[in-house]
Amino acid sequence: MYLCIHTTIQDISLFDLAWEFSPLVETTRADTVVLELRGNTPADDSAQLVMNRARELGLDVSIAVSTNADAAILIACACTGITIIRPGGEAERLSNLPLTCLESCLSVVDVIQPPRLTEIIQILDLWGIRTLGELGALPEAGISERLGPSGVILRQLARGEHYRHLHFREPAPSFSSSEELDSPIETLDQMSPLLAHLMKHVCSALRERGLATHEIALQARLEDRSTYERRLKLPFPTSDIKWLTRRLLIDIDNAKPRAGIQSLTLIAEPAPPRVLQTGLFEPVGPEIETIEITLAKLVRLVGEMRVGSPDVLDSHKPDSFHMKSFAPKKPPRSKQSRLTEEQPLLGFRFFRPSISAEVRLKNGTPAYVRSRAASGEVLKSAGPWRSSGDWQREMWRRDEWDALLDQGLYRLVREGERWSIEGMYD
Repeated sequence: MYLCIHTTIQDISLFDLAWEFSPLVETTRADTVVLELRGNTPADDSAQLVMNRARELGLDVSIAVSTNADAAILIACACTGITIIRPGGEAERLSNLPLTCLESCLSVVDVIQPPRLTEIIQILDLWGIRTLGELGALPEAGISERLGPSGVILRQLARGEHYRHLHFREPAPSFSSSEELDSPIETLDQMSPLLAHLMKHVCSALRERGLATHEIALQARLEDRSTYERRLKLPFPTSDIKWLTRRLLIDIDNAKPRAGIQSLTLIAEPAPPRVLQTGLFEPVGPEIETIEITLAKLVRLVGEMRVGSPDVLDSHKPDSFHMKSFAPKKPPRSKQSRLTEEQPLLGFRFFRPSISAEVRLKNGTPAYVRSRAASGEVLKSAGPWRSSGDWQREMWRRDEWDALLDQGLYRLVREGERWSIEGMYD
């Protein structure tokens, strides 16, 4: 037996409603689903149970039950309430329906293109055929000669004799696990076995579908009725239960909840698993899992804003950057070019922090420098190179010179009245 549910409003919860009663569900259209009924429950009782559940969800639906799936679809789309079609009574129950209701059956659209269906309905209208009963009464041979295979299929639909395989689908997989606690937990030692249990359930579901996760979300309800959430983004996808549990515990330790935890929910975002392929002649580096755990521990010691990868900002201000999550990337292979006399290489060594200096000017250019890094007369200089910015927030302005001393070539910087040596050229 097939049960069709139709609503006048396209509602995504229609599939969830059908899934509560059968694992064999076809989404015929956005407003129509068909489910296969199995078991000893009478069709009348099953239809009434579905209708009661739909009303609880606030859905206005019509239901039809038949041994023919397409007949159930046609009746549910054309009638209201609950309609039970007894075996063998499909043709009689469909006979009074208008031809236009054929457009509501997606199986027709699958076999017959919509323009062709409209054309056939117009031809039948010219013949004086207005209902499915009149179409079903026409001889099959004559329909085949004049309308072809499409006309034969429409006649079978009108008589409730068209059978097809339904396209069942499963609900979207949910990689989550929850636990309600009898008494609140407050320490990491209490939370560790619970998180390991939830993580095992989630990772098992991921592995069954050949997936991993690159993002874990933890949602908790606390003893004081507030909520606690943590979202952990990983630099690589994995389904390692022990590693994920350990990494999440460190993250919770960095931002502990303010009250005892009453319930926990763990949600994983699916991702394709990581594929590792190392080269024979590449140096072996530390495992990325070990690096990630080490970085998490450093965050706990020095703070989140002081651990990561520096990202240069789009600004002319020197050394302007912000911290982002560390995500190592494998550098592309490239051929190293040989340095020749025509390709000199000049490096610059920054002093961190810059070294204060006293500078005497002559005709507006540095003439003498004294500092703990280098001192003496300036043999030759170039500059100044002036830059400024952030006038709308904290205005900065600096002048730079390259100065040649006996000890080497240095970069001098003046910011306001302060002079410093920023580094030297190697």
